[in-house]
Order: sequence, then C-alpha cells, then structure tokens
Amino acid sequence: MDGTIVALIVILGGLIVVGVLIGLVGLALGLVGTGINGALRLLAFASEQGFIGIAVYAACWFFMLPLMLIASVIVGMIASGTEEQISSATSPPSPEAQAAQWQEEDRQYPEQKQKLIERAPLRGEYQDS
Repeated sequence: MDGTIVALIVILGGLIVVGVLIGLVGLALGLVGTGINGALRLLAFASEQGFIGIAVYAACWFFMLPLMLIASVIVGMIASGTEEQISSATSPPSPEAQAAQWQEEDRQYPEQKQKLIERAPLRGEYQDS
C-alpha cells in the first residue's frame, strides 16, 4: 500500500479513538455529577432522621461503598427526571393567561370581589377599574 493511504488510515483511526474517548469522558462526568446529586439527596434524607440517620449514612458509605455508589447514581437519575417534570409543570403562566384567569375568577366569584371593593377603600389597597 501507498504510504499516504496508510497515514490517512492511521489519522482517521486516531480521530475516531479521540472522539470515543471524549464521549466516554463526558459520560463519566455525567455519572459523577448524577452520583454526587444522589449522594447529597440521600444525605439530606438521612439528616432529617437526626444523628442516627447521619451515622447510618456514614456507616453505609464505609461498609457498602459499591452499593452506595450505585444507589447514589440511581437516586440522582430519579431526582433529575423529577426536577425536569416539576420545572415544566410549574412554569409561570404568561401575563395574558394570568389576566384571563383573574377575569374568570372575577366572573365566578362576584360577591367576593364586591366584598373586597367594599372593604379595601378603608385601607386604600384596591381600586376597581
């Protein structure tokens, strides 16, 4: 074979190996971050149980290190999934949606609005527009 073809194959193989290594490092960093997140959540749960909870948590890390690593990653993955669900479910409504909701509440509960209007001028808090 020609020397340039061999050099091209070696360079291409090297690029593939570097790409795979970069991907593996990214995966490893993601697992470490997820594991730390899970370990902190487990520590928070243990600290809610008081001194005994923290003592058991530390003993588990000392005596069952591989299981605690696996548990931390699993708890971290579950926590990151629920955080995404919660953040998407609790995003604030747009101003237009909020205004429409208030108008609907005004239509549904006119007697409560009237009571607020009657009481509020005493404190200067509410003005009907």
